[in-house]
Amino acid sequence: MGDGSVWCEDTGGALPPVVLLHPGVGDSRIWDLVWARLAGRHRLIRYDVRGFGRSAPPDGRFSPLADLRRVLDGLAVGPALFAGCSMGGGSALDLALADPDRVRGMVLACPGISGAPPAQNPGGAVVARDSGGAAVARDSGGAEAARDPGDTATSRDAGGAAAGRDLADAPDSDDPAIFLEQGIARWAQAGRDPVVVEQLRSSVRFWLHWGDSLAEDGDAWSRLEDVTVPSVLLLGDLERPSFVPACVEAARRLPGCRLVRIPGADHFVPLRAPDVVVDALHSLQR
Repeated sequence: MGDGSVWCEDTGGALPPVVLLHPGVGDSRIWDLVWARLAGRHRLIRYDVRGFGRSAPPDGRFSPLADLRRVLDGLAVGPALFAGCSMGGGSALDLALADPDRVRGMVLACPGISGAPPAQNPGGAVVARDSGGAAVARDSGGAEAARDPGDTATSRDAGGAAAGRDLADAPDSDDPAIFLEQGIARWAQAGRDPVVVEQLRSSVRFWLHWGDSLAEDGDAWSRLEDVTVPSVLLLGDLERPSFVPACVEAARRLPGCRLVRIPGADHFVPLRAPDVVVDALHSLQR
């Protein structure tokens, strides 16, 4: 990248290109299931943002949009379809506004949009780092809260849910183990499986050590009506409530955008619903 390096994977060839951009709650491995479904039909490109996954740590402030452009230039990627989850969706939107000729269409999975108003819980409290970049949680925090042998099953379930809400709403912890559990409570309501936990571990390392190095790339929120490329916005019905209003409004304001609600999906849309992502990408080719 000139002032750093990122890990990147490119299948190459002359097939129509698809660029996959990961969220701030994971790394490029979140696209494994989508990648397998698209292989052989598209040229596929994905990379780890600096400090995530297999990429080197940042050595100072960096712009995700500038790095995205450098990856595309370095691999000589022409106009492409983009699928971005959360932070990655925000980067796709920033690119579509800054350089629309590069973008043929976008699948935006619960996008974290630059310039969006601070996310709020239903009660009105502002949520820390809820723009798609925060790390987070454990089975709603309920596993440990439910171990009192005097509890009934009902009280254990209620106690676990309450503990999960407390974790999700608490300020970000500096303890990696607690921060991980906060991530699960905030973003993984569809279940605590090993792949999701590993994704969150990758993000915890970044946000605790280098979160301040991530530069704000723009104000896509104020310019959504200026987007000229077709888009599909994917939103799981288990998404964190504070994150939903901005996604719904973005789908309404993006010209020609189609909003797709996904039963049983949380913030990890590429893992929870890979077929929906693939169908959305294919719909943009028609």
